[in-house]
Amino acid sequence: VTRFQALDFLMLMIAARGSTNSGRAWASTGQNQAYRKTLFNSVGGFSQIAKELQGDDTLFLQVCRKNKSAKVVFADKSNCRIIARQETSWISFFKQRMRWAGDANLMWKFNPAFFISIFNTFLLPLLLVVTIFTGFFSNPYYFTVFTKFLTVHLIIEFILYFIGVRQFDKKIQVIDFTFWFMIHIPYIVCMGVGSFFAHKLGWRGR
Repeated sequence: VTRFQALDFLMLMIAARGSTNSGRAWASTGQNQAYRKTLFNSVGGFSQIAKELQGDDTLFLQVCRKNKSAKVVFADKSNCRIIARQETSWISFFKQRMRWAGDANLMWKFNPAFFISIFNTFLLPLLLVVTIFTGFFSNPYYFTVFTKFLTVHLIIEFILYFIGVRQFDKKIQVIDFTFWFMIHIPYIVCMGVGSFFAHKLGWRGR
């Protein structure tokens, strides 16, 4: 689970870095997020997201983005990096990611374009799962459709991974990437469904 978490988190950071550097700062991590007190006060602090289970990172970023004077940059220097908490079981990992996915269901209120991007990220793995089951139980033709979708998905993800690891000055781990790629397809579908139950999960006593 730790190896999967490490590569999955790396892929999330690669995507966050890319969107931020292209002028669309859509996602962030509260483990390594900083902002000026003047910005915090000017947007009313956490008042707009106070009722949510989480949201003090990515949802708060969306609030800050509405402030035209706010400038968002990615913490690119190596000495800015931190070590994230490792989940030691699949259950704890899934609970963590379900809470994260729960933020996505609220994103349409704060950033509709990002919400559409998240939905599209969920859609392709869902299509892969649907086509392979359809191939098994209905029409073998859908195995061909599944293979085409899977190939496109693999190429896109590996290009993103290849470019990202070079920018983060890391080594390409083909075995870890393959392990992550095969698991993350059903994982994304499960998290998409599980996001609707994120509010039932406690977090730090809340």
